[in-house]
Amino acid sequence: MRTLVTKYLLPLLLLLLLPVQPQTHWKERFPGATEDFLDYLEDIYSSGPTRPPTKAKFIEKVIANKQRKITDGDYCNDEIKYKNVHYKLGCVQSHYFINTTYEVLQNVCTTHPEVPCKNGIRRCRASSFLIKAVYCMLTSGTRMPECYYDSFERNGYVLMTCRWHNETREFLPDHIQDVIQP
Repeated sequence: MRTLVTKYLLPLLLLLLLPVQPQTHWKERFPGATEDFLDYLEDIYSSGPTRPPTKAKFIEKVIANKQRKITDGDYCNDEIKYKNVHYKLGCVQSHYFINTTYEVLQNVCTTHPEVPCKNGIRRCRASSFLIKAVYCMLTSGTRMPECYYDSFERNGYVLMTCRWHNETREFLPDHIQDVIQP
């Protein structure tokens, strides 16, 4: 009688004999590239865990453009392409742009109590004050730049996740889950 170990031992040993794929070293392939470009390539082609949140990345991807009216119907189409919002070049199903400062959202992370998230699994923080936002919902497309979105203005309480950042030793805004209208 074969046990699980003996049944799968040969395939496991054969897997160990496979050659190791060399990791791509982007600096060697693009010697004059900027650090931002190299990080971008790493984000797209990496298969490892996601990077921890950073203030700059959150501001770049989530904070609304103050120079533009959020009531513009093409706001999402333009801003998602301009701010390069995607997941490994695939269209995101939905996204929020928040019309406030980063400091206000970081304050929500540190001073507001935890509440259940929309999916009920993770823990979120909710603002106790109304914030204007734009909700972007994918209408067509699967790969960048052929992603098209409907834009909806929202005014409500921000529900977001926060993550601990070891380098700065503080909670940082991570992801906007929803803007709950009163």
